[in-house]
Amino acid sequence: MLVVDAVGRRLLRHSPELRGLALGDICVSSDPWLLAADVRTAVDSGRRKFVCLGGDEAWLSVAAGSAGAEGIEVGHAGGPASVPRNYGLSSQPERNIPRLGRASRQLLALDTILVTPEGGAEVEVANGVWTGFGRRAGLWARALGSWTAGLMVGGTSLGRQDVVLEMGSVRREAFASGVYVANGQFLGGLSFVPAAHPGDGKLDVLVFEGTAQDIWRVVPRLGTGSHLPHPRIRELHPRHLRIVGRGRLLADGHDIGRLPARLEVCPARLSLVV
Repeated sequence: MLVVDAVGRRLLRHSPELRGLALGDICVSSDPWLLAADVRTAVDSGRRKFVCLGGDEAWLSVAAGSAGAEGIEVGHAGGPASVPRNYGLSSQPERNIPRLGRASRQLLALDTILVTPEGGAEVEVANGVWTGFGRRAGLWARALGSWTAGLMVGGTSLGRQDVVLEMGSVRREAFASGVYVANGQFLGGLSFVPAAHPGDGKLDVLVFEGTAQDIWRVVPRLGTGSHLPHPRIRELHPRHLRIVGRGRLLADGHDIGRLPARLEVCPARLSLVV
């Protein structure tokens, strides 16, 4: 099944060769939860192979729609998605399509993040989860079409609050403007968590404890990942995490509930075709 989001829809018009692949149905929507429902229906009927065309929304749809299923294989047909960029996959469909058609393909294990917000349903996420300032930045990024612009504008409404991070027997308190739980290095083209990898079996957590001025200073360095280490950004690497605080959660650009919330890594959940 070819899963196409709003960004992928524009690419699909210029990539007729995609229709020549033995993919079965083509599922197109600008709403990732509608796509996730279609993926879940396909999984329930026995489908285990999917191809994403577009941005992070397509990957969120497959991760959320196939949650709990075994042996899910995902290929990247192109588009500005953050997860496949960690493996050096191109955003250009013409460079990815020949790889998908090979008889012998290499598969790499891809982790996901299982998020359980308070009073909400579990959601499986492919790339990252925001809360606090980062959530507002994410909403602005969607509106402006740029994470850099979103972080700059979102920083004007920066507010810090007490949060508690529970990691098994370890408990950390922070006065933070936001928390980002990542599965990989990239976020909207930015090298946000340069040491993270979506196949290492752990979460990569950034806790932003600085002021708006600190955020504005690091934004120009996000493209290269040179913003870390930083005295106002705490880095953690747990496998399980519970965040206690106030506010809502944003997963791969979409609202999924509110704090408190539990997050855990699901190792090698998806097989990525490279």
